[in-house]
Amino acid sequence: MNFQQVYTEDYYRIRAYEDSNLWQHFALMAHAIQRHLGPQVTLDVGCARGYFVQAMRACGIQSYGMDISSYALANCADGMRNYLRQADANEGLPFFNASFDVVTCMECLEHLTNPRGAIAEMARVLRRSGYVAASSPKLSVWHWAFNLVFGQAEVHPSELSLAEWRRLFAEQGFTYVGDYAVDWDIADELHRMTVGRTYKMVPCTSVGQAMNRLGALGRWLRVWLNVKVWQSEHMLFRLERRVV
Repeated sequence: MNFQQVYTEDYYRIRAYEDSNLWQHFALMAHAIQRHLGPQVTLDVGCARGYFVQAMRACGIQSYGMDISSYALANCADGMRNYLRQADANEGLPFFNASFDVVTCMECLEHLTNPRGAIAEMARVLRRSGYVAASSPKLSVWHWAFNLVFGQAEVHPSELSLAEWRRLFAEQGFTYVGDYAVDWDIADELHRMTVGRTYKMVPCTSVGQAMNRLGALGRWLRVWLNVKVWQSEHMLFRLERRVV
């Protein structure tokens, strides 16, 4: 797959990936990470346009990001270009060993063709007892039904269950801490923000487009179904040992 032909302006436009839609979400996450994990230096894998890095830096955290998309990095958040690197997480993370206290990977794991290798790299660049906070689509009955009807998204080669993610992280010396959204008491707020952003998204399927044409009720149903299908698994892992 030619990722530069996938993660283009259209990709981000359809998903309403703008600062006005994401700033509150990432600011909430940044403050929660600061309060509960207290990192000094963090890395966001799959940072896209760098809004999460921007939110972390606004909290006084030295944050850096990396992404494969040349479009996203060329159109990154204001003032963030010097803190972002272009790289393919499937092939490695371009940072020194034990450089970070926390690695975040939000809605990116499912996009990886080599998640095992990427997780090993996360362990390498993390300091001992560091954390990975990651989110990925939950394999609910709603998601299974969507894939049955429309097929699994080509850009999601690694849609895995929580048990499978836990196994891959455990192979690299991580222990599963829990659902950070629930444990940090931000699940309801994250859900509210997801609903608001989903309302602004451009429907990608003929079904979604037809729902939009039905008026307010149709749009509400489209948003409700999208949120049910694409609800996230919020996972926090701690590095207990480095696998050699």
